[in-house]
Amino acid sequence: MIFENSDISLSEIPSADSVEWQRVEPGLKRVKQLNWLLLWLIVIAVWIALVLFIDELEDVTTVTLVSIGLALLSGFHFYAQMKSVAFMAYAVREHDLLYRSGWLVRTVRVCPFNRVQHCSVSIGIFDRKFGVSSLRMFTAGGNDADVKVQGLQLKVANDLRNWIVSKIHKDGAGV
Repeated sequence: MIFENSDISLSEIPSADSVEWQRVEPGLKRVKQLNWLLLWLIVIAVWIALVLFIDELEDVTTVTLVSIGLALLSGFHFYAQMKSVAFMAYAVREHDLLYRSGWLVRTVRVCPFNRVQHCSVSIGIFDRKFGVSSLRMFTAGGNDADVKVQGLQLKVANDLRNWIVSKIHKDGAGV
């Protein structure tokens, strides 16, 4: 058997920028806001409990500095979450699904359908309230989803899941 590994011109490689990106649903922004609020309410409750029960934390300067730090951190976290949602999008092509996410660290994940073992749709408590769900695609070799597309309408997520499952069964890939 002869091994060949020919050069490929960069101009021949398809670009992910040329795909038609679909924005996630606006309800995802509200879900992220509620998740942020819940997280920071817990952090504040823990901070208050620490101040009340640990005598060394009764110093006004320490309480002030840590409180200001927590406020700045929570503000940055909120800003980053909202910017991240604005960048999230997905694209479905003939042979794969692309998902972009992130704000500071931008990521584009590609999941080829011929590698998909199974996929599922999940919908959380806040998701349900704002009409969004997540499509999770699993490939071999991992316990967690390889691609999780957040912020889809439930019907779109279910239709995509059914289409992907029928495609992998038809093509003889996966499962």
